[in-house]
This record gives sequence, C-alpha cells and structure tokens, in this order.
Amino acid sequence: HTPTVAAMAAAAATEAPAVPAADPAEDVDMGEEPVEKADGGEAKTEEDEMAELLKLPAAERVGMAASLKDVGNAALTAGQHDACLPHYNKGIKLLEGLLEIGPPEIEPEEQLQASTLYVSLNLNKAQAHLKLDDGVEAAKAASSVLRVDTKNVKAFYRRALASQKQGNLEEAKEDLTKLLEVDSQNKAARQELVQIREKIKAQKAAEKQRMANLFNGDSFYKAEHAKHEMDLEEWKREQEKRKADGEEEQIFEDWKKARDDKVKEEERKRKQEMEDAMKQRQKEQATERRSEVVKHDDLELDEEDKKILEEAKKKGYYHGRLHAVPSAAAPTPKALGEAESPRSIAAAPGKAVGSAWNANGTTYEERDCSDKVRDSLKAFLSSMSVGSAKDALKAEVTEVRSITGEGTRAVIRGSIRYGFELKVKLAFSVHVRPFGERDWKEYKGKVSFPELTDHTKPDDMRVETSWKNAPTGVDKESAAHGMQNLINHIIGELERFKAELVSSETAG
Repeated sequence: HTPTVAAMAAAAATEAPAVPAADPAEDVDMGEEPVEKADGGEAKTEEDEMAELLKLPAAERVGMAASLKDVGNAALTAGQHDACLPHYNKGIKLLEGLLEIGPPEIEPEEQLQASTLYVSLNLNKAQAHLKLDDGVEAAKAASSVLRVDTKNVKAFYRRALASQKQGNLEEAKEDLTKLLEVDSQNKAARQELVQIREKIKAQKAAEKQRMANLFNGDSFYKAEHAKHEMDLEEWKREQEKRKADGEEEQIFEDWKKARDDKVKEEERKRKQEMEDAMKQRQKEQATERRSEVVKHDDLELDEEDKKILEEAKKKGYYHGRLHAVPSAAAPTPKALGEAESPRSIAAAPGKAVGSAWNANGTTYEERDCSDKVRDSLKAFLSSMSVGSAKDALKAEVTEVRSITGEGTRAVIRGSIRYGFELKVKLAFSVHVRPFGERDWKEYKGKVSFPELTDHTKPDDMRVETSWKNAPTGVDKESAAHGMQNLINHIIGELERFKAELVSSETAG
C-alpha cells in the first residue's frame, strides 16, 4: 500500500508539533525516536524509514519534503534553531536523488519543483546554523545551494557570514563581491563588504605591528621566556591534580608533547571539517587565478580611474597605469626599432629624456627593458636579510631561483617611469637560537611571488611559501616569524627598488 500525498503531509506535520519558545534551553522532543511496531516486531530505524520513503514516486517525495519544510520553518520562526534541522535534513535527503535523474522517472515540472524546494531547504538550514554560530555547517548548506543555483544571492550572503564566523575574512569578501556582481544594488551586502574590508585592513595592521614588536630589542627573549613559565605553571597544576586522583605523574617534556599533540589533532579535525565545504570553492578560485590577468572592481574605482583604464585599453597598458592625465590628444604608443631606442640621458641630472625623436621627453614613449629590470631585481633581492644575533632569529634570501616576466621603461612628461609584471621564486633560510641554548638551528624553504608588479599594493601582494625542512616544536612559531618578517621586508623595499631603477639613469 502506497501512502497518499495528503497522508504523507499529515504524517510530517504531526511528527514535530510547534514548540513554544518560552525557554530556549528546553530540550525539545521532535518525535524522532523509532516506535515499536504494534505486532511486537522490531522497531524501524531512521535509515529503514528513509529507505522506504526513497521508493515513493517523485511527486509524493516532493510533497512530503514541502511538508517537512513547513514544520521546520515553524520551529525556526519560533526560535527553535536545533529543532528545525532534522526536518530540513530529512527533506533534503528526499530530494537529492531527484536532482540527478530525468524523464521518464521524473517530469521536468516535478524536477523544477524539487530543485526549487531543495534550494529553499538548504538556505533555511544555513540560516539555522548561523543562528547556532556553526559556521562550518552553514557554509556547507550554502555551498549545496550554489552547486544547483550558481548565482543565488542569499547563498552567497549566508556563506559570507559563515566564513566570517570562522575567521575567513578573505573568503567572506570574495562571496560578497560575487553577490554584488549579480545584484549590485544589494544594500546589506555592500554594508557587510565595507565592514569586512575594514576588518581585513585592521587585521593586517595588527599583524604588521606584532611582527615589528617581535624584532624590537629583546622582546623575542621575553615572549619565549614568559611562554615557558606559563607552560611550567600549567604542568605543575596538572601534576597536582593527577597526584590527587592517584594517577602517575608525568615529566614536563612528556606532558608538553601530549598537550601539543592534542592541540594539533584538534586543529587537524577542524581543518578536515572545513575541507568538504571549501573544496568546490578552491577549485573555482584556482580556475579564476589561471584565467584572470588583471581584475578591476567597479566598486573601488572612481570616475578618474575608470577614464584612465578606458584610455589604457586604446593607447597602451602602461599609459593607463603610469598616472597620466587622460586626454583625447594623447598619442598611441609605437614600438621602437633598435635605431630608435632611447639614448643615454644627456640633460641635467634628474632630467629624463627620450629617443632622438623625443629628446625633451615631452611625448609619451615606452620601450621594453625586461633584461635590465630582471637583472637589477636579482641583485637587489640577493642582499635581503632581517634579524640579528641579538634577536636570536635571523632570516635571509639564499638564492634567487628564477625571475620571469616583462619590464617596461616609459618617458612621460619629462619623467622616467618603470613598470614590470614578474614572477619571482626565491630560496631562503631562517636561523633560530632556542631560548637558553647557544647553538643555532637552520630551516630552509622557498617563497614565490606569482604576481610581483610595480602597481600592486603591499597589502594585496600574493605570496606562496613552503619549507624544505619544516621546523617543529618551539622552533615552529619562531621560524614562521622569521620567514614572515623577511617577506614583509622584501615587499616593503620594492619602492626603493623602483626608485633605484630611475636613479641609475638620472644620477650624474
């Protein structure tokens, strides 16, 4: 006997009556316990019940999922955020298989209804998890929506909120940006994006200050010493408790290892929980990075920026980004032959001139100088180092492994400007002297700048790192600080590098 749609809907509605929200902490019985059969037989499990429901015709499964949604919504509206989830999950399971089949098993109209209902159930599920401060599950539910409806505004917004709860501000910013590409007038998303950008800015400033403090005099010694003292106090308290409970006491090293291992395991589990939810997003990001050369966010461009970019498309890449004032009379750059290449500067010191046809440097002129830029940057980076023996922490570039890309020299309004788009790979080493020890430990690694350009802001610079012999124990944090400080130093010195390129021509 196959239950009718009305019977299934009535069963769903009576499964979980609406519960008053007077006491949010009250344990709500949602009627999910298996019931013993009237004939005394074995009770059905939830899995058995779901297996039977999945055999129902598509129309009945859609009807029952709709009823489950209504019951879940009643609980969600009443503030029973835990109580609504079993109904949403059950409805989602009823519909998942219907999205993967086609005629004659399901009619197109029924499949459209199933898809619409599936999206709604997952959106409500995401909202419930957000109310419960469960960012991981909220992100998973929102991602399920985006796999079906790739431009769903609510899913982007709720996944952004979920990412923010997990501290993933860059991912939240990315989702809000995508949302605004779909709905540019969405006021809530715009406001949230402004707040996210401020948080990212404050976060980077705090990290920069923390790194600066780390290398200020003997602050590193003090921090390590204070941390060690705190560990000792915690160990003593733990041993007193073990002794009182009749348990065997531990030596400090064994206790610390066990504690650190526990922390690592908890971190591993947390990352594993996030991995499924972020897998699809990582694939999308990888595709975007491979295909995207330069991306301009209209939300961040004023009218003058837009005008410069439009002119750059017509008259040359560097014309648009070397801060020229847009003009209808601006010339279109021309490729120079060897005979026309700019000669050595013959004017007064500091005065830039161009080729023979542009001796005074008054007309825009551009030429390739990739070799000079690459060679100059290689010599510049080879000398990069930070820290000292006093800090008990040193880091340095040990090898410039490769520099690829292009560099351009432009003369505009009598001034020389250099532009470059490079990919840089370096080898580095970090030397750490653990607190209370005399010998140094060396850790080696690689760092690359996939998009090292003359126009990228320091905070937007993308960096990729890896260790050859990864530091462990107390050295792990210290070595990471040394590596990060070296990277910050390199990025911070790029302005000086650009100035030296120009001064190498204008000096004397």
